[in-house]
Amino acid sequence: MPISETDQKFMQDVAAYYEKTRTVSEPEGSIRETAQHFNINRTKVRKILTTQGILFSPITEDAMRLRERGLTIEEIAAALSLSPSTVSTYLPYTDKVDSALDPSPHTVKVREYRAYEKLQMERQAEKQRASSAERGNAEDAIAGAEIEERRREKSMDESWKKEWEKDKKMSYTETYHRPHRETWEDAEQMRKQLGVEDDPKLQGWLEQLNEEKAAGEAEWHELKDKADLTESERERVAVLSRKLGLFTGALNDRNRVELEQLSGEKLPFSPMAVMRLHLELCDPYHPDSSELDEETAEIFRRYGDVERDSTISRDIIVPSDLPLYALHYVIQKAFGWQNSHLHQFDIPIERAKALCHHNASMWSCLVGLIFRSPMMGEEDEFWTDDYTGGSFKNWLRKKYTGPYLSLNHGEGLIPCQEDMMGLDMNREFYVCYEQMLHSKEGISREYISDIIPVLDNRGKKQNVPQDTFRVKRMKLEQLPPECLGRIFDRDPLALIERLPIDSVLVAGKNRLGDYEESEICNTGEEMYKAVKKYIDNVIHSQEDTPEAQVCPIPFTDVLYYHYDFGDDWTIKITASWNCEDLMELISQEELDKGQIKCRELYRPVMIVRDGTFLIDDVGGIHGFADFLRTIHPDLENMDKEEKALAKQERKEYLEWAKGQGWKKNDATNRNFF
Repeated sequence: MPISETDQKFMQDVAAYYEKTRTVSEPEGSIRETAQHFNINRTKVRKILTTQGILFSPITEDAMRLRERGLTIEEIAAALSLSPSTVSTYLPYTDKVDSALDPSPHTVKVREYRAYEKLQMERQAEKQRASSAERGNAEDAIAGAEIEERRREKSMDESWKKEWEKDKKMSYTETYHRPHRETWEDAEQMRKQLGVEDDPKLQGWLEQLNEEKAAGEAEWHELKDKADLTESERERVAVLSRKLGLFTGALNDRNRVELEQLSGEKLPFSPMAVMRLHLELCDPYHPDSSELDEETAEIFRRYGDVERDSTISRDIIVPSDLPLYALHYVIQKAFGWQNSHLHQFDIPIERAKALCHHNASMWSCLVGLIFRSPMMGEEDEFWTDDYTGGSFKNWLRKKYTGPYLSLNHGEGLIPCQEDMMGLDMNREFYVCYEQMLHSKEGISREYISDIIPVLDNRGKKQNVPQDTFRVKRMKLEQLPPECLGRIFDRDPLALIERLPIDSVLVAGKNRLGDYEESEICNTGEEMYKAVKKYIDNVIHSQEDTPEAQVCPIPFTDVLYYHYDFGDDWTIKITASWNCEDLMELISQEELDKGQIKCRELYRPVMIVRDGTFLIDDVGGIHGFADFLRTIHPDLENMDKEEKALAKQERKEYLEWAKGQGWKKNDATNRNFF
């Protein structure tokens, strides 16, 4: 989608200010001063000035020429003998900048509170310095600081326990957006209403099931305590461990009795299930790849606390009914962002094209079921962004604490389908194709370069560019789904955010990727066949309440979260029901405690964190790599002036980052959410 008028104005203001920094002593202008004035990263300033045509570079010209031929960032970097991060820095913006020149009320409140927190911290630090000075003894001051630190740690530990008890009560509290949390009393009442106790056949089946389970547990304990097991006995232990939920890495299949013994009390009735999500930062140009370019990966390993792979990642336990709108806040918390920019969820383009049967006609049928309507109003899109001040951390916590209920009426099935009925599906377009020689494959292929309405707004026929390789005339209903983003202002393939995560993602049984392909719904026809009766109920009854919305069957194994369309942060999300692949990093007891907390508080719990926190407005993944490199300068091979400059840049970058709310380390895993 094109750069908006707001972003254009912001870039013009940045360019105008940069021009004012040109002086006799500094004729080229000051990127640093411009960045400080607008409170944005220098990488972002450089890209804006490149976009505005103020900064000229042969690298930009060469990179743009190769980009127009369809080459990827990595291919351009290889052709120019540069790093991908350098190429990304020299390329201009072609999409949203998503700046903060005209911030939302939410962003203003967040920044006001950050400034307040910073002022309070400075005042507290000043009081502590004054108190230490009054003692007049350095050793006493050090000892006092140690005592204060121990007191603070003890206080934090006690407050954390109190907070857990308070949050357990809160998780049962009905609020304006949180429905009643079902209890064991509710379940018992439902059993009575259904007459479960009066059904002898069902009671007989339950008794048989309990007897088999008790016999299996007795056999498992007997074999487990045996000194020397035969091969067949070891196989039997493995089978019983799976069946009883006593295997290493068990999460959703975990034996409930074992969990309740560890907890000391009966676990809540809801949530009914939990799921493990793996979130990893990826290259927006190659989101399918788990590997970053070697330069960025090396910076993350050296300075970004990455130990496992090449990128920053998180593993969290979530209630399986966690909706995408709440997952957005989870990701914000997990990666350290401040919810100051736009976001969206989507799926791999090939998966979306298959669901849509490669045409806009089926896409329009899936709007309101899977995809958001591109005509949805802003009051619906931002219905959850109601921050008005106070603790930003507490506000976030309420957003991802269940039970969940979306009040986004614009995502209802009926309003979305009404939007689709308002479209002229017979409107015609010229679809222009270009031919490109792919550098790696050495073969030519076609790609869609432009989409032009046959008639303009005045009904006059439009011309097709002369250099177009091939043109195809199509009706709107025939257009490939990947074309639709050029027609609407909003991405028509963005997902509805009321959807629970277990209705979107197919999860591996015991580890990531451990699933059958048949578990994924691959076509819109298959989806409609599975949920048609529920769709018909909503349409015929005209009951389009939040509780009545239709949930699809899982339709992807990979989910993408995009944040800040200028910096283009991309998080790849995959899932599993158990955690065998994490057991080298955590113990079963830690996994059990995380699950207990998730179930008791109805809230996500982080179990593994790899890598530091990220920052808003830093310039995306490559800008963040540059930030880490700047705050960790290699001073050994520098002269005196270079060292002074490097230290000054480091100080300025850290001050800017703290102003953005950045903390390299914030909390331990299980206490994080």
